[in-house]
Amino acid sequence: MLPRGRRRRELLDLYGQVIASMDEVLPLDRAVAERFAQIDVALRKKGRPIPVNDVWVAALSVVKGTVLVSADAHYSFVDHLRLENWTAS
Repeated sequence: MLPRGRRRRELLDLYGQVIASMDEVLPLDRAVAERFAQIDVALRKKGRPIPVNDVWVAALSVVKGTVLVSADAHYSFVDHLRLENWTAS
């Protein structure tokens, strides 16, 4: 956690603005949890595990049919994930 001060207040303000501007927060439901398990097992079988939080993000994206925008290369190992890297040339 950041020490008290101007930078912390700025970041908390920015966080509040982002959250306030969101129209919808995508829920983690049974379908997402099941896809999480499928993805996690598949990646471990491939010998390509990724961070747990990223498995949740991938599962949510697959279930909701969204495109995941990320520069993290490890997402390329997730089957059925529509992935775009906007930083690539």
